[in-house]
Amino acid sequence: MSRLFASPIHPASAQESIHFKARVLDLVEAFFKRQPQNALSLPLIPVLLRLNMEIGDKDKQLGSKAGAVLQSRVVGNKEVPVVEDLEAAGSILAAIHDIARGSPSREFLTLCSNCSVFVTKTIAHMPSSSRQPAGGAVEIVTKTYAASLKEVMTKKNSRLHTSFISDLVARQPLQAWPLRDDVLKYAGGQGVNDHQQTEAFNLMTAIAKHLAVVSQSVDASEVKDWIVGARKVLYGVLDKESSDDGSWQAPRIKDVIKTALQIARFSKTVLKTNDELGSVWESDKTYELGRKLLQTKRMQNNPSVRMLFGQFELFVSPAAQAAQRRRKDEKKDKKRRRQDGDEPSGAPADAEAMDVDDVESAASPEKQPAKKEAKQAPTKGDAQQSGGGGDKKVKKRKVAA
Repeated sequence: MSRLFASPIHPASAQESIHFKARVLDLVEAFFKRQPQNALSLPLIPVLLRLNMEIGDKDKQLGSKAGAVLQSRVVGNKEVPVVEDLEAAGSILAAIHDIARGSPSREFLTLCSNCSVFVTKTIAHMPSSSRQPAGGAVEIVTKTYAASLKEVMTKKNSRLHTSFISDLVARQPLQAWPLRDDVLKYAGGQGVNDHQQTEAFNLMTAIAKHLAVVSQSVDASEVKDWIVGARKVLYGVLDKESSDDGSWQAPRIKDVIKTALQIARFSKTVLKTNDELGSVWESDKTYELGRKLLQTKRMQNNPSVRMLFGQFELFVSPAAQAAQRRRKDEKKDKKRRRQDGDEPSGAPADAEAMDVDDVESAASPEKQPAKKEAKQAPTKGDAQQSGGGGDKKVKKRKVAA
């Protein structure tokens, strides 16, 4: 079938050839629809992807139809083929990744990613007896995706995108779990530029989002070790950027802090108590780390970085949470005493919520509006000083009479 669609279209019989290939695609679609679990449907996926990638003027219609068949009968199919040949399935997965490396558009890359996840799901549902050859199903998927992840992280002009990896993480988190250490390596800055490192932070967050699902199938200590590794990577990046060797500005620093905060929140589904959360994230080091970061010249006058790091410290530090509770209790106690009449009445009711400058400006006489002076009736002396204006008015009245 691959040779059939790869054959050139002769000008003399162009219409007949296109019509014949369209009829073959109709048969392929019917095959996918009638026998979704047939193992013979799996080798057709790379063939249809290559056909969809064709850009010739006379092949566009066939390419669009091939993409529609994949989208409706493969990507949208809830059933997967029952495959027993692990090596053949692994070769098909590798072929899809090779096609994706030449993607002409983001839409085609998304289609390749969906097909790759479908084949990965098929491999994951293979009978256990078929997983032993060639190192097992998990090893085959990990090897194929690890090579694509390396290309995404290390090649500047790669046509692959991090979404090609994050799709697997979102839809098959257990199959993507073996990639966790590679993601931490790239997030730590090994062999990547700043943009690629930021993309690795996004993949870290995507993995952390599914920790609750992963923890149901793997050992809890394995999940905890990854959280510790993520903390070491993120703290290491912040510590480096707090020194003279750092060059990142506030937006990138905020991305790191946001990643730490999101992973900490997701890790709470695995680390049940606040004390365990604080121990894993080494909350006793957050104060010094934040102080060092905020004292750098690049961050001194940035309140958003200060506020964001404060949110992270408050989430992972039991001591910071206890201090916040004490402040709230003191505020409630003061409010209660004022209502009971035990507080002095000289201060305004909301004085503790005001800044010192605001209190001073409110009490300053310069801020009070000036009182209007009352009008006084003119005296007799004032009338005499006015030059006899009153006598002239009397004379005018007499003349008029």
